[in-house]
Amino acid sequence: MRPQNVESDSLSHVDLKYLEFTETSIDDENDPVILLHGLLGQKRNFASLGNSLALQLETKRRIFAVDLRNHGDNTHDWRDEMSYSQMAKDVIGFLESIGIQRAVLVGHSMGGKG
Repeated sequence: MRPQNVESDSLSHVDLKYLEFTETSIDDENDPVILLHGLLGQKRNFASLGNSLALQLETKRRIFAVDLRNHGDNTHDWRDEMSYSQMAKDVIGFLESIGIQRAVLVGHSMGGKG
């Protein structure tokens, strides 16, 4: 029997790779927008939308697109576990890592589950 590591796939989160689409004159008081791609997608799928939102939103805010677990640039930290609850924990870990307490989540397909 193999000993179990406390930091196993099911307990630790993946440090997600991301892009930020933010104009220079933003108000950090406004909740940022987090764009979450679908199955087999990646953060770059939202490049046009992210840039467009950054330019057109009346209320300026930070806009991020992340690569979810085992997608895009996150192959550096491949995990066998890929449940919706684990991916949600990854997103929470991402938000905590950049100091965000509240956000507007926009998801497509798999990125909108939960």
